[in-house]
Amino acid sequence: YSPQAGPAPHSNIIEFPWWRRLGPQLLAVAAAVLLAVGGAFAGSYWYGTQPLTTAVMQGDAGSGLASVVVRRSGESEVVFSGLQRPAGGEVYVAWVIGSDGKPVNSGFTRDTSTAIKLTNPPLGRTVALSREKSGDVATPTTNPFLLAPVAQ
Repeated sequence: YSPQAGPAPHSNIIEFPWWRRLGPQLLAVAAAVLLAVGGAFAGSYWYGTQPLTTAVMQGDAGSGLASVVVRRSGESEVVFSGLQRPAGGEVYVAWVIGSDGKPVNSGFTRDTSTAIKLTNPPLGRTVALSREKSGDVATPTTNPFLLAPVAQ
């Protein structure tokens, strides 16, 4: 370019301010933060759902099995394997029995393909399973047919 040649030719390159050139870098940082936060939540969920302890219930269940599973999150349940559905309108009721020996109704089910989510913590206590005519009984009306002491 020379001063006698006239004005400089226009360039096709547009120079953006520095903050507009950070787009790809900001996107990468946002993605990394999102992955870190999402990974922390996923890891926390995964950790919380891991079994802390499992106790196989003992007794007369025929060919079926039942176990008490306590998860790191504190949630606990009685899970079934091959246990027959209760007859007629009966239900299986889970009882948590503390050191005082008194059973506390902690959930019930008619469907043995699902678990009974326990409403009372079983750690350091005994969990019993009985057949009842209704799930809202305050004390067992039949003898529990499965028992499991759950370690602390």
